[in-house]
Amino acid sequence: MLDRRDFIALSALLAAPAYAARALTEAEFAAAEEFVELILPGAKAARVMRYIDLGLAHGVGETAAWQRGLAAWAKQKVPMEQLAAKELSPATELERFFGLAKRAAIDAYALSDEGQKEWLGYRGGVHLESFPGCTEEHG
Repeated sequence: MLDRRDFIALSALLAAPAYAARALTEAEFAAAEEFVELILPGAKAARVMRYIDLGLAHGVGETAAWQRGLAAWAKQKVPMEQLAAKELSPATELERFFGLAKRAAIDAYALSDEGQKEWLGYRGGVHLESFPGCTEEHG
């Protein structure tokens, strides 16, 4: 059975209109979403490309770099393992795009609800009976 909080969240999700890409075209957005999902499984469910697209629309990052990278990937769909192997010394547009997309995906995932709860362990909305303070010694 759904509690009140879950019901409100589910209602908002169902009532929300479909996302319309702002910086990328719909086709570019779909391709980027597929690319980012291959880098970071679960990115689509966490709506990572929405964060990235909104950032691009507001000048955080270069939309043209995403468009060039997506065009390069459309021409040659290289396995992610091969791109990851070249991450520290990228020589091609696609290899440079892999690094760009990976960094953006990680940053966006950390901002998502899923990332904050699953990856960062955030337990927002939980009342603490006490706070032990810092338990590590710093010297």
